[in-house]
Amino acid sequence: MPASRKSRSHSNSNPDPLRRIALVAMLIMLVAAAALAWVWHTVHQPRGTSGTVNLLVEPGDSLRSVSEKIAQALDGEVDTQIIYGWARYQQLDRYLRAGEFALTLPDSVAGLIRQVRTARPVQHRLTLVEGWNWRDVLSALSHAEALKKTSLPEDPVELAEVLNLRYPHAEGQFFPDTYFYTRGTTDRALLKRAHERLIRALDEVWQAREDNLPLKSSYEALILASIIEKETAWPEERRRIAGVFVSRLRKKMRLQTDPTVIYGLGVTFDGNIKRRHLNDRSNPYNTYRHAGLPPTPIAMPGRASLEAAVHPEEDGSLYFVANKDGRHTFSRTLEAHNKAVRAYIRHQRTQ
Repeated sequence: MPASRKSRSHSNSNPDPLRRIALVAMLIMLVAAAALAWVWHTVHQPRGTSGTVNLLVEPGDSLRSVSEKIAQALDGEVDTQIIYGWARYQQLDRYLRAGEFALTLPDSVAGLIRQVRTARPVQHRLTLVEGWNWRDVLSALSHAEALKKTSLPEDPVELAEVLNLRYPHAEGQFFPDTYFYTRGTTDRALLKRAHERLIRALDEVWQAREDNLPLKSSYEALILASIIEKETAWPEERRRIAGVFVSRLRKKMRLQTDPTVIYGLGVTFDGNIKRRHLNDRSNPYNTYRHAGLPPTPIAMPGRASLEAAVHPEEDGSLYFVANKDGRHTFSRTLEAHNKAVRAYIRHQRTQ
């Protein structure tokens, strides 16, 4: 009997191995379930400050590096490893592409990864303004942070050669408009787009030009349009100003327009045009001393000025001068013009 009790005591001190395995398995399952629940909560919890943050995916970026950038976008609220694990689970690497993408916050990790999968690249914009010259264009390009710079020449002839422009001087060969582009687009690519737009517009208006214009080519129309652009900001005046210049060209009269003189002075112009500037024959853009059109455009003309150059309103006027309203007074005779000039001077003295 004592031996029998000993045997029962030994049996009670060793639980069934299957029960032990079951307990361990249950504990593992509970821990795993808790871990999965925590991960699920972590990746689906909205995070981040309200707003938009740009995610830049460089060519060659790995899934891990993109996960690190998402973590940075969330200010480190979620560990990179969790983001990386969820990104792998969602097979984000199959959808990754280089570009800059706008992510809307707050959002969860899961939501952000969905955004990366479906987002379109951010569109940046650059506006080339009517009346700008080539220096203004290069300055705007240099300040466009998202554009890739390619060390463009600062000489207009070299610039035209590098970009393979239609005409040998870059002035006036870019169409003024707002251009959209993605980060990493080169300044050359954007300028080529602007040039192609200009050439299309110029060819269209030239094909539809009035008969018997004193213009030998579409390039001369471009030059005249650039002068019109600089002479007035009033749409209703463009065709009439074009008519004055066309009439003067027909009569072999000099154009005598200040904007061409100013353009020829370049960076030396201090804002005050003087008599010596008007008498300077060494300035090839001085239309007070040189007959005909200047050698190149003097600015970027818009579509309206291009149209005006080939559809001038010729009403007999040969002169115009600014008036007190900021517009222009047109005259057919020099006597009437001088009277309008005196009226303008009197008005200026009272200001």
